[in-house]
Amino acid sequence: MRVACDALLSGDVFTAMGYLTNEAVNEAMSISAGITQIPSASGYVIETHEEEGGEHRFRVRFETTMGDIRANATWQQMEGAWRVTSLGVDGV
Repeated sequence: MRVACDALLSGDVFTAMGYLTNEAVNEAMSISAGITQIPSASGYVIETHEEEGGEHRFRVRFETTMGDIRANATWQQMEGAWRVTSLGVDGV
């Protein structure tokens, strides 16, 4: 989770997107469709991390130029690699 968040902070969206499954990419596209201005992130805090049934669910608060944005990401190991299988955002 930290690698993806650090990539986003540095502006490396492509590295962060590389962790997404096709389903999570579709969710990201839906989220971005409603955004008219992309905020710059200056930091993040992993607020929660839960494990259940092989899934790791994270809630992350990003500090941005437009206020705090909370993201929810579910990670799962698939074919030996950790991937984001579900993505959601609150406060955009």
